[in-house]
Amino acid sequence: MNISSTVLNLESGFPMTVPNTTNVSSGSITASYTISGSPSSMSIFIEGQNSNGTVVVLDTYNYSAGDTTITRSISISAVYSNFRITPTWVGSNVSVTGSLSAQGNGPQFTSSSLSAVGSWSQG
Repeated sequence: MNISSTVLNLESGFPMTVPNTTNVSSGSITASYTISGSPSSMSIFIEGQNSNGTVVVLDTYNYSAGDTTITRSISISAVYSNFRITPTWVGSNVSVTGSLSAQGNGPQFTSSSLSAVGSWSQG
């Protein structure tokens, strides 16, 4: 089963939600980011949200000057209904694209890209 998302627009502080339709519950998710521009500061947060609405911060990436391509492996040990990715930055002419993939129990999934506003499909 695949989950994909198409980049339309990315704004600082605007979250994107990727549903965990495969119910991956253990192992890891891998987040890959490509940063364009030169933010003076940037953080990207990945959170897991379970079915009762509880949110857990799974990872925080903090920008270092010159970073352009980043890959993060994030351990998970619970079933989350979805993963929420929120970038925040200071600066102009900045864009972030990326992908999220899961490995562990249950089927694997890969999103083709992450954005703050997008569409997704599964199949």
